[in-house]
Amino acid sequence: MKLLLILVILSNIIFANNSIDFKSKTVKNRELILKQNRLNDFYLFIGNPWFEDEKFSQELLDKYIYAVRFIKNEKVLNDKNNFINVPASVYGHTGENIRADKDILLSFSRKEFSDYQLFQYASQSLKKDKDFVNFLLDRGENIYPYIGELLKEDETIIKKSMKLSELNYKLLPKKYKKDKQLTMQAIKKYGYLLEFSDESLKDDAVVAITFLMTPLVSVAICILCP
Repeated sequence: MKLLLILVILSNIIFANNSIDFKSKTVKNRELILKQNRLNDFYLFIGNPWFEDEKFSQELLDKYIYAVRFIKNEKVLNDKNNFINVPASVYGHTGENIRADKDILLSFSRKEFSDYQLFQYASQSLKKDKDFVNFLLDRGENIYPYIGELLKEDETIIKKSMKLSELNYKLLPKKYKKDKQLTMQAIKKYGYLLEFSDESLKDDAVVAITFLMTPLVSVAICILCP
């Protein structure tokens, strides 16, 4: 319903202002863009050259930080001074250098970091940084889904990640889904994860018993076999 309303409003604006080219770099459009103070209002100007202009981009960002998602000027997007103590939702739209900065990432509170999973937007350099990944895991951040592929093969990182969430089992490399201990750890909490294990373990008696003893499976058995 909200999307339909936005489309109607935009249609009215466009037809009422059919003499205005919202994609051109005119003084009029510059003024119009700077007047906007809601995220939805900027979509009319997507692709406008003003968003590539350094001076304009800085002025817009100073006025309305959430407009960062429309800005295309790399110098502004990578200026650290622009992104200190900003809302967590802004982080994913910043430049590569900002998303590679450990201090910027760690400047967000633990609550913001955990709830928003900021690490998914971090640069590849941070996702491949073994020491930094271990640091975040040690402080309780479940970032395994977003780390570099090579680190997903690291046994120590796998064990830490499984302690934080057994659901990470689905993402483990194939060879670790043959690991009986890891598999049992996963299915004790979430029985359905047996589906992702290696075929050799699905016929294992101990694994099967563990699966049957998981709470949801046990309840289902009681219901089906009173």
